[in-house]
Order: sequence, then structure tokens, then C-alpha cells
Amino acid sequence: MTTLLWRWATLLPLAALGLGAWARAETPRHRVYQSRDQGTTWQEASAGLPRATRVHAFAAIEGIQIAATDAGLFRSTNAARSWGPTASASGAPRPVQSLAVSGSILVAGTLHHGLVRSLDHGVTWSQVVPFSLANIRCLHATQRLVMAGTDAHGVLVSQDGGTTWQARRAGLPEASQVFDLTEFSGTWYAALYSQGLYQWDDQAERWRRLGLEIPLALAATSKALIGGLNPGGILASTNGGRDWTPGTSALVPDLFAFDPAQPSPLPPFAPVWTLKASTQQAWAGAADGLFHSENHGRTWQRAQTGLPPARPAVAFLVTPELLLASVHVLDAAPSQGDAPR
Repeated sequence: MTTLLWRWATLLPLAALGLGAWARAETPRHRVYQSRDQGTTWQEASAGLPRATRVHAFAAIEGIQIAATDAGLFRSTNAARSWGPTASASGAPRPVQSLAVSGSILVAGTLHHGLVRSLDHGVTWSQVVPFSLANIRCLHATQRLVMAGTDAHGVLVSQDGGTTWQARRAGLPEASQVFDLTEFSGTWYAALYSQGLYQWDDQAERWRRLGLEIPLALAATSKALIGGLNPGGILASTNGGRDWTPGTSALVPDLFAFDPAQPSPLPPFAPVWTLKASTQQAWAGAADGLFHSENHGRTWQRAQTGLPPARPAVAFLVTPELLLASVHVLDAAPSQGDAPR
């Protein structure tokens, strides 16, 4: 039987107002942090990235790390110890919102300028002509397919490393915004803003609505499909989304007594902004911190050492050798000319 979390739709306007007031009162900044011990300890790894830019996504290819940012595409050849702009960063469309690797090809999705791709490990990038005005919110790739989630074109699919693309809209609501994509056990899943979770049916060649959950972030380990709700916490399913189990604490912590020096559980109603997973391990960026699971999303633990307390992550890179997290932080005194966001 599907386990349903609380529904918070009526609280969204209040939450949005609160977030807006907080954003105006403070000066947000973004930093990249890296871990070489699978998330036990973290260190800042922002050298070479513009001070105020947000990193929306990461990718790794043959020991090289790529960052998709508001200021374009950046590249590191030394395990994120330092970053530099790619050769086409100054002229390429930006912001860049998403990244994927298919074989030896990198694909990047931009805000209202479609897709770009690289055949030389991110040194140079070229525009993909079809859908050149599309807003590419997310990308997910396997060895044989690349899928892109858009605002107006449904899901775009490429079977040749991003050279040609076809739209897969059948079954999706009109003007749906595809916020995230993932593959689990050979089946593709799409998370739509405010319109639920959809599953691709290969035989019928159309998308089908799956259950009542409305995740905005998706990831998959070898044994579980994981969905992040905003708000609403985390769900995990071992049978392709037919049944879900909450991956959060059953107890609601006292948020007014929160002590950032002490680990705390992920609240069941926590807004989850991003998810990333390997075959065994999953990472979640929630509104008040970074959390990781080593049992396919069933239980979650807060990551703390070396990270700013109670700050959300908005993007992850998860590899056996290196973890990267793009973290939203606050600077008390921005330098002159550094505009707030």
C-alpha cells in the first residue's frame, strides 16, 4: 500500500512569501565543497569560480569535472582544487542549468538557449540547432540515451549523443515543466512541477501518470527509486513507484530549538531541492542541510564536518573518488561590486 506523506499545498503561498522576505533581507552566495572520504568531511573547492555565481549542476568525465553555472561552463582537471572557464564560456549561452555524460560526450542544458555539447571533455562546446530556444531544466543520460526535460517541449530524447533530438510529449499535460528525470530498472521517470510523477511506457510510446506523489527531484540507486518533495521530505520505492516508503524521521523535531552543532534528522516535511545517487549511496539537498543515505533511501544522516551549518545544497557530483556539493551560503559583508542575488 502506498504510504502518503502530509500534503502541504495550502502552505506553499506562505512558504513562498517567507522565502522572498528572507532573500531580500540577506545576501545569498554560493560555494562548492568537496569530500574525498565519501562525505565524512568537507572542504571548500570554489577556487576559480566567480564569487557570486551559482553552480546548478556537475558532471565528471575521465577525471575531469565540469560545473554548470550562472556564468557559463567551468572545468577542473585537478579534482576540483581549482576551476577555469571553458574555451567557449564567454560566448556560450548562459546560465547553464544541467549537465549529462553519454559515453565520451558531454551535453549541457541552458536557460532559454537550448542545448550545447562537447566532444573534447569540455574544452570546447557547440550549439545544438534543434530546440535552440528551449529552457532545458534537467538532463539524464545512459550509454545509449540522453533525455532532456523542458518547459514547453516535454521530454527531448537523443540516441546519438546529442546530435539529433526528438520530442516525447505523448501523455504529458499541456505546458508541463519537467523538473527532473531518472532511470530505474530500465524505465524512465519524469518529475513534473505540480503535476506529479510520470513513467515512460515503451510499448504504448507515451508517458503515464504514476500514483499521487508530486516529487520535484528524482534519483535512483541499484535497488530504489527515490523522490524528493518540496515540501514533503523523501520517498523511496523498490518496485518502480507502485509503493513508497518515507525515508525521513517519523518524529518532527523542534525547529525552534535547532542546534546546528548537533546532528538532526531530516524532518518529514523538509523541502528537498536536489537528489543524486550512485548504485548504493544517495545524497539529498534539503532546505536546512545536506543528507546522505547508505541503504537506498531508507534512512538519512546529516553531513556536517566542514560545511556551513544548516545550509541547503542545490547540486551534487557523486563519484567513488570525489563528492562535490554546490551549497547556498550567506556572506555577512559582500565585497564592493558584488551584487546580491
